[in-house]
Amino acid sequence: MNLIDSALFNMPTSVEEVLPPARFANPIALGLGTIQWLLLAPLSTGQTEDSTILRSAPYNRVEDRWGRYDQEKPARRGIAGTRLAVTVTFLLFALSVANAGWLFTRYRTYDMLLRSGNDPVPSVNASPIPSPTKSGTVAGEKQERATTEADTPRDETFAAKCARIALRSLVVFLKWSYFRQPATSARGNQSDRIQSLRVWDPPDFCLAFFCAFPPSTPIIAFLLTTLHPFITPLLHLASAFLLSHLAASFVQLVKDRMILSAEVMREYDTRFVHKRIFTPMTDRGVGTTSDRGLLGYVLDNQE
Repeated sequence: MNLIDSALFNMPTSVEEVLPPARFANPIALGLGTIQWLLLAPLSTGQTEDSTILRSAPYNRVEDRWGRYDQEKPARRGIAGTRLAVTVTFLLFALSVANAGWLFTRYRTYDMLLRSGNDPVPSVNASPIPSPTKSGTVAGEKQERATTEADTPRDETFAAKCARIALRSLVVFLKWSYFRQPATSARGNQSDRIQSLRVWDPPDFCLAFFCAFPPSTPIIAFLLTTLHPFITPLLHLASAFLLSHLAASFVQLVKDRMILSAEVMREYDTRFVHKRIFTPMTDRGVGTTSDRGLLGYVLDNQE
């Protein structure tokens, strides 16, 4: 029991915790590409039977040369058979598609509490949502209604329960498909709504692996490795280098913009905000007293 509890406690809660560091993306992609190339590349050339037909003329014309190439092409094959090559290509394609799907569906949502729903944000990822202060009471009412429905006893069979769940799922899907409110729509009471912005948050490993091994890589390798076994790897290396360089440059651009924004705010605070908050102050005061003190003693001596 303790072993099961410890396993459940140490179980990862998200896919990001299982992914390796980003520095391992290029070696993994290179290893997968090498395995596919070794299975598809025509490293062994089959021996064809000698023809018993004597040719009267050698291959002099262009058509004859292409005909000789077509005759030799069936003998060019890779180490793996057709079934194994197709299976490996399909698995690599599914892996790259899954990585791309996970990469382009990771978002972080930021609620702009000070921006009303009447003030739209110029972004396709922005949408008005109910204000948290207004939606709290609605959520409480829905929870109470759901609790009341759950407490109500239902006498129905298993088939009827499955049919009811399927019908409810279909109704929810139809409502979401045909009656959902557009992201930039201004219908409804916008005074009780705020703007929400979804920001793309790509995982580092998924981005690096997508640049090194996009979904087109296994398909292109399957189609071209047999015909051009040495040009295909160079093509993949060139495309991976360009994509990786583009991604690294764009990430650095985003970081530089964040640094510039922080520096502008720091300069503004130093020049305008801090001068008003930490203004040097001098306390000046004038006091009177009935005691003559030292001044009276001096005047008495002069008299």
